[in-house]
Amino acid sequence: MKKSITVSIAEPCQEDWAAMSPTEKGKFCAACTKEVIDFTGATDEAIVTHVLKNNNVCGKFIPSQLNRKLTLERKTTHRFAPLAASFLIPFTLFATTNKNPVAQPQQKEFTSLGIGSMQSNAQITTKTPTVSDSTKTVTIIGTVTDINKLPLVGVNVLIKGTAKGTQTDFEGNYTIEVAPKQTLVFSNVGYISKEILISNVSNSINLQLQEDLSMMGEMVIMGGIGVRGSKFEEGPTTKPFGDEIGANLTESKTEETNSEKAMRNHKEFMKIKRAKAKAKRSKNNDGNR
Repeated sequence: MKKSITVSIAEPCQEDWAAMSPTEKGKFCAACTKEVIDFTGATDEAIVTHVLKNNNVCGKFIPSQLNRKLTLERKTTHRFAPLAASFLIPFTLFATTNKNPVAQPQQKEFTSLGIGSMQSNAQITTKTPTVSDSTKTVTIIGTVTDINKLPLVGVNVLIKGTAKGTQTDFEGNYTIEVAPKQTLVFSNVGYISKEILISNVSNSINLQLQEDLSMMGEMVIMGGIGVRGSKFEEGPTTKPFGDEIGANLTESKTEETNSEKAMRNHKEFMKIKRAKAKAKRSKNNDGNR
């Protein structure tokens, strides 16, 4: 099941974050006499979980975390699963007591091919080698997302030390031909770049890029949050979860596609980038006068 909320800050706090006293989860604001939670590095699920468990939350966010749907995935297990497992155990034991023992298969040894050091937030799976005789390259395919698992559009995927490369599409997908032992560099404006060493087998490389907060400067938003939410998207419910936190609820009627999410996030980021560039030009002009 899924629960979705949209976080917004109607009146951003004007207090100085640097002047606040550090706490376990953020900082303490003396003016508001309450803790300001630092959500700038949190995932969507972490934000939703905290908001659902706490009232009157005050937090620090980056713009891309606000005014969009944040979803909490809830896994459900079948209530009869433990009972079914108890029936399977006797049958398994009975099957292993065959009077005519079967010859055990010969043990085989396998040697790991290896693909270099694993990167954090990168999922790499190996497949059957598809090396071309003429070019000696392998096909690399995969998807690039942010920490909230939303696809990133226009991520540069370049072979290190060359000008050869490609970009991710609206779904965050890419395909590139590369020689073994070369390195792929994944980069995008506003995100921390990553490098992946390629092995001599065909790889499917899916990875996440984290936002580079140092490039965002002081562009963070603090304040008491307002929340809009939806009911359970699956299964019955007797009460909208937002009532528990005093939120004004509207039930979701449509779901955004990954392409729409990626395009909206890209537009928001470019808007922020243009605003920072404009502010920098204005500051330079004032300095030249």
